[in-house]
Amino acid sequence: MNPSISHPGSHPFDNNRHGANFYSSYIEIHETVMQQFRDNSFVSSDTLKFISLSPAYYLEGKIYCAGQIVVTVDKGFGIESLVSYDDPMIKTRWYSYNVSMQGIGNIFRYDNQDKDYLRPGHQDDHHKHTFTCLKSDFSIIQSTCEDIDSLIWIGFQNWPTLGDVIQEAHDWYWENYSYLPNPLEYASSEYSDDSLDMINAPPSLEL
Repeated sequence: MNPSISHPGSHPFDNNRHGANFYSSYIEIHETVMQQFRDNSFVSSDTLKFISLSPAYYLEGKIYCAGQIVVTVDKGFGIESLVSYDDPMIKTRWYSYNVSMQGIGNIFRYDNQDKDYLRPGHQDDHHKHTFTCLKSDFSIIQSTCEDIDSLIWIGFQNWPTLGDVIQEAHDWYWENYSYLPNPLEYASSEYSDDSLDMINAPPSLEL
């Protein structure tokens, strides 16, 4: 494929977007954001699905992007209020957004699931894992991406939305475009290597 991918500027995090919202409103916002990335040809398709398992909602699946980049989403919502049984107020309780390249490995991951990763100075469990896919001279992609043990504390006030993560993956794509093995190829659901996603088992929701 030969995507014609637009290259907008970075989208800074907005700390006021994690409050409770109606389920229907969340779906509408989610679809709007996803369509924006489809329209600029960075995202080709996805397998995201919302699941209702009382007393919680879940969003899980993969987003297939240019450069054979995959965003794997694993997210849980607690029900904050049942103003309407069919349209409850929900709020994110836990999440994992893992960005990887098919056949190569992880690029980065945001999550709040790794209790064992809390370190001195980390005031809560919102953090980012970073990995290195490029050699030191930035000339070639390695066969695997290695964890460089650079765990960055993000904090409750700064953790990203899914849209922020896709935008960061989009920016990483352009910053490393010249070094990618297949920059014009989209990731595909036909390729399967879940070992690259490194997603943790979801914790129980304390409602």
